[in-house]
Amino acid sequence: MAIQEIVCSLFQLGTACYSMPMDVLLVEKLLVPSVVLIIAIYVITNMFLGNLNLKIKSLLAITFYIVCVYTGFYTVIASFSMPFLFLFFILGFGAFVITRFIPMHWIVKGGKMATKLGESRYDIRLMKDRLEVLKKEKKTLENKIDQEKAKGKDASESMINAYELLITQMDVEMDLLTKEIKRTKGIIPH
Repeated sequence: MAIQEIVCSLFQLGTACYSMPMDVLLVEKLLVPSVVLIIAIYVITNMFLGNLNLKIKSLLAITFYIVCVYTGFYTVIASFSMPFLFLFFILGFGAFVITRFIPMHWIVKGGKMATKLGESRYDIRLMKDRLEVLKKEKKTLENKIDQEKAKGKDASESMINAYELLITQMDVEMDLLTKEIKRTKGIIPH
């Protein structure tokens, strides 16, 4: 058996594989898809296993690779790998050029700062929502106080005092939320 027949049958590349030139077969259908698949498997095993033993990650990656080849999933990857190779080249070259002008630690710090800004904007939104809820609850309690006072002699002073205490606590919380919103907005550039 020739090398071409072994590669075509082992990797299940179809009948067109047998008539391909050997260099196209080895580069476009064997080398490049294998590298793309190995990189993808490496990323996936790192995501799932995290800080687990390197030998177990390697064993799992090899097993995934063999399963991909055995099940025929490799043929799907082989058909899409060449466009992704050029995408990797373009993105890699772009990253190379960017890191020549901007140091990597600046990029990392910029990403962290963008994350903090996004979190701050989300926190402001949450605080505003909480402020609106407190205003509605305060209005409801004020209505209940008015209802209790409208009863006249049957009005429960303890209920009115409890409602007024809740309103005072709500006022304090609303004041704190308002100050926190202003403070957080002062940190965020517009």
